[in-house]
Amino acid sequence: MLKRRRVTIPLLDIQADDSVIIPLPASHLPNELATLQIYGMQLCAGIHKMMITDTLSKVQLASSGDLFSAREEPTYGHIVFKPAEDGSLVGAIGCAAEIVVASPSDAMQIAFLDESSEPSDFDGGMSESGELPMTVLAKGSFRFIVREVKQSFPFPIVVVDELLDDEPVWDVEPAPVLDDDAPKEYNDFEDKYDEGEDDDDDDDDDDEEDDMYAKIPSSDLTSRTLQAMKAIVDQKLNTKYIPISPLEESILKESGMDPNMNMGKMQQDQAEEMAAVFDVFVSSLLDIAPSKIERLYVVGIMAAEFAGLDNNVRRKVLTMVDGVERLRLVLREAEKKIGMVQAKKLTEEIVDKSDEGSKDLQVGAPSLPPWAKNIKKGLKIEYFWNEGEGWCKGEVTETPVMVVDELLLTILFEDGETHRLPFRGDEKARWRPSGMS
Repeated sequence: MLKRRRVTIPLLDIQADDSVIIPLPASHLPNELATLQIYGMQLCAGIHKMMITDTLSKVQLASSGDLFSAREEPTYGHIVFKPAEDGSLVGAIGCAAEIVVASPSDAMQIAFLDESSEPSDFDGGMSESGELPMTVLAKGSFRFIVREVKQSFPFPIVVVDELLDDEPVWDVEPAPVLDDDAPKEYNDFEDKYDEGEDDDDDDDDDDEEDDMYAKIPSSDLTSRTLQAMKAIVDQKLNTKYIPISPLEESILKESGMDPNMNMGKMQQDQAEEMAAVFDVFVSSLLDIAPSKIERLYVVGIMAAEFAGLDNNVRRKVLTMVDGVERLRLVLREAEKKIGMVQAKKLTEEIVDKSDEGSKDLQVGAPSLPPWAKNIKKGLKIEYFWNEGEGWCKGEVTETPVMVVDELLLTILFEDGETHRLPFRGDEKARWRPSGMS
């Protein structure tokens, strides 16, 4: 893999804006497989719109001289991590993105890439200054580390090198359990760098999940991750999309969106596109990534995109240079999402079988089942972990703790592992007393 060096790009530094999806690299993929790495975002700040406009204009000027010269792509960098507290950009890590389209928001409609996207994020309204925000479609390109700052005002322009993975350590026996679950992150400008920045967002049971995934042999990670990607595709293909109601149609009209836009049909089309991408990706994986280190990287990045991981995980994915540990992280998050969808489906099936009259009377969030009141220390219980593990038997080892509307249970499973898991009303189909068929 050839490494890009001394590439000059402007930077878009909007780390705090979680309404903008952090792009993931796609330069290693053929164009027909890079459709999932196309992102839409709205920019309201004048400086950000200036940066995009300036980038487009410079590329157009450079390309107008020679019709037969190689086309230069309008590229900017999306920062995800700064190593220095003083705000210095040297050593910062991010993902470069190629601008596909940029225009005022009222001239474009965004097709949401995920059913969880909120239409309000792309409302096409005026900014506080009275100007229309700029809508940008961009495609993920390559991961970089900043080597030099050439310009700071009015927006940063930097020189970057492509950031590649280190050679992984392949284990024969299951990987040892590490005391520090923070992912390995890259910075060759300082001897040490703070790895605890994102720890506040982690739950207590993350350590226990990490322990489980740390025991998976590295030789099995790629195949298991591909299985998780296939499960995600199947879930999306089997999802029944309900047509919008008259109330939803009215809300769309008031929001300035086209009520005739069939979101369910769009999501179904996207699921079919994802299935096609997956089939081609698997069949051409050895051509795309002939070496082991390249396969770890390619599968990890693609799985993160298939799972629709949030920005906190995307930041970790981009800063890690250990392909094995990245794949463990992505697999854990992907299987967690798969399990959540399965639990939701089980709950919906139970509700569908219930009396229609009682369904109409239900108001608010789902409540815990009546048998949950009898859960106490020593009770045998079963938990649906995921599609691969199925129902896992265990025993409650501590007195349950009620926090708001969820019950925290500490379970010792038959394999000897202890996990602290939340029992919520919307996941009640994932739990059952031991012995139920």
